[in-house]
Amino acid sequence: MSPDAATIQPPAVSLREAAQALGVSEAAVRRMVKSGALTGIREPRPQGHVWRIHLPEQLTPSPDAAATASPDGTLRRQDPSGALEGARAEALATYAATLIAPHLATIERLAGELGEQAHRVGELEQQLHVARARIAALEAPVSPIGEPPRPWWARWLAWWRW
Repeated sequence: MSPDAATIQPPAVSLREAAQALGVSEAAVRRMVKSGALTGIREPRPQGHVWRIHLPEQLTPSPDAAATASPDGTLRRQDPSGALEGARAEALATYAATLIAPHLATIERLAGELGEQAHRVGELEQQLHVARARIAALEAPVSPIGEPPRPWWARWLAWWRW
């Protein structure tokens, strides 16, 4: 393989063609380019610029894929070999895995923290139960021994009546 063959990229397609080849929206293709899942070139034009997307070799439209009109009036490519569908599914699965992986790691970490917190809550509830039992024992009414003391006025009244 020559060094030039390693740097040759597949032919670039328009943003709309890339979206149709991948079976996603144009916004999704833009996100894939931004995340690095696809490579794209911004070509200046007199009216502004246009994006040209380099699709992987297995996703480039083959010459034997015929374009047919769907009921909604858009053109769809038909691939008789079915290679395009498999490659599209692979590309989407890879892209989805790169998006989901950090969230799965966060979910696993939070699940571990949740288990630790649940264990800690159980310990604290047990300590609370013991503390409430001690408080109830300390606040229990004390049974009086003998006669309770009388107020001063009751003693004075008893002396006065005497």
